[in-house]
Parts: sequence; C-alpha cells; structure tokens
Amino acid sequence: MKKKSNVWQYIIISLSVLLLSGIFVTISFAWFNANDQFYGQINTANIDFTISGNLHPLNSENSKIITGDFINNPISITNKKEGVAIDRQESIFVRIYLIVDSGVSEFLSPHFNDFSKWAYSIEDNGYYYLGVVEPNETISIVEGIDVSQNLQNTLAGQDVGLEIKIDAIQSKYQAYETLWEDAPTLWVEYINGIKQN
Repeated sequence: MKKKSNVWQYIIISLSVLLLSGIFVTISFAWFNANDQFYGQINTANIDFTISGNLHPLNSENSKIITGDFINNPISITNKKEGVAIDRQESIFVRIYLIVDSGVSEFLSPHFNDFSKWAYSIEDNGYYYLGVVEPNETISIVEGIDVSQNLQNTLAGQDVGLEIKIDAIQSKYQAYETLWEDAPTLWVEYINGIKQN
C-alpha cells in the first residue's frame, strides 16, 4: 500500500509543481507586457500669397474699351504669408485664369510682361507660370488685358464681368500631378526639367 500512496504523492507533487510553474510563467509574462498610448494634435499649414493690384472698373466714357485696346492693369503676387517665418513657407507653382462673361471671352486675353514665362492649357484655359515662385519672391502676373481687334459691334454698350483667378500649389511632392491634371505638356516638361537640375 505504501507504494501506491508514494505514487500518488509523486503525482500530486508533480501536478502541483507544474501548476505553480504555469502560474509563475503566466505572472511573469504579465510583468513583461506593457501598453501605453500617446495622444496629440497637429495642425497642418497652408500656402498663401499676397496680390498687388486689382481690376479697376472702367465705367467713365473715356475708360470704356474699344477694339484693339489695352487695359493697363498690372497685377503681381508675392509668395508671402503674413505672420509666418520665411523658413516655414513653401515654394509654389502658379496658374491664372481670365474669367470673362460668355460671348466675350474670345475677344479678351491677358497681357503678360513676358509671354515666354507662361504656358497655356487648351484643356482648362489656364496659364501656367514656367517656374517656381520662392518664398518672399514677387512675380508679375499680368500687365493688363488685351482687347481683340475683332471685338464685334453686337457687344457694343454692354457691361462685361471680368475676373483674374490665381491658383497656387506647393512645388514639392509632385502635388501638381494630382491637382493640376490639365497642365499643359510644355509646363510639365519644364517643371520636370527644373526638378532634375
């Protein structure tokens, strides 16, 4: 009988050791397992620019346009965001649109100081600046508006709504590939050439 009792003692002792070692292993895993979280908030920046000039109303008899006119109205932009340090500002690409009331758009066009610095897109009727505008740099957008010599008499005496819209995007990270899909090939090739240099 003593042999049976010894066997049971060994079994009980063995099971106790295994059970206790399992508890210690489980506890020791808990000691080495930790979890923590960090929560914070960031604010994303945006780009901005300063416009100099505006479209002056032409409502006196002497300022009304006729065929072949040049509307002298210089507009420039500066890549500068007020209150932001220069080293926190981005270089940008610029495009403009001349938005005119329907029926007149074919007779008015922007007059650039240097047309060779602009590429026209037939896809979106925008003009894309061939270059990068660095922080604090100023560029001339237009010198004014050219009125075609083909302006028709049927438009005589009408008020014409006119707007110059200026868009800018950051020049880094190929943002233009997504946002300016209709950019003219000339502009894209020029920009890609700048990036390779």
